[in-house]
Amino acid sequence: MLFVSALLLMFCACGSGGSSSSTPTANSATTPTSNPNPTPSPNQFGTLSQISEKTTCEAMNPDDCSGGYGFLIDQTGRFTAGPSLAGMVLQGTITADELNTLSVDANAYLASVIQLAPCSAVPSVPGVADLITLLTSTGAKITVLDVGALSGGTCAIADDTKASALELYLQQLRGKYYPVPFPSQ
Repeated sequence: MLFVSALLLMFCACGSGGSSSSTPTANSATTPTSNPNPTPSPNQFGTLSQISEKTTCEAMNPDDCSGGYGFLIDQTGRFTAGPSLAGMVLQGTITADELNTLSVDANAYLASVIQLAPCSAVPSVPGVADLITLLTSTGAKITVLDVGALSGGTCAIADDTKASALELYLQQLRGKYYPVPFPSQ
């Protein structure tokens, strides 16, 4: 199921030209539930410090690939898109509700981690990759998703449903805040 979710993420990141509708299943969350007062579950990894996503799209200019220059959100809600090849960086802040949902999803994922292991990237179409990395308050750097990126990072054995919810919500935020095409000036 994680492979199907990963392919869906790549399809959306590289521009499908349309939208898909599907019935949510146990492993495909469309909109995570927001908790007005997130209380992180105690776990060995702490809580969300920052989350980042970097994508590549087959035979596309990175300016036209959502996430092609990287997208990062920190624990305060500040996001950074870029830098582009020209050095352009875009920064801003997600809403308090969005930060709450992201924190709840990330901390639920972290609380579900059973153990860490070296990553084995999910195979992908050549030239297509999606890498989501989570940095925690304890300093742990965990690869949440590695489709075709071959990061060689540290992945987690965790609840697939919680991983999918986190991946999909980050993709929604990237779709809202990461401009395509990426500005050159």
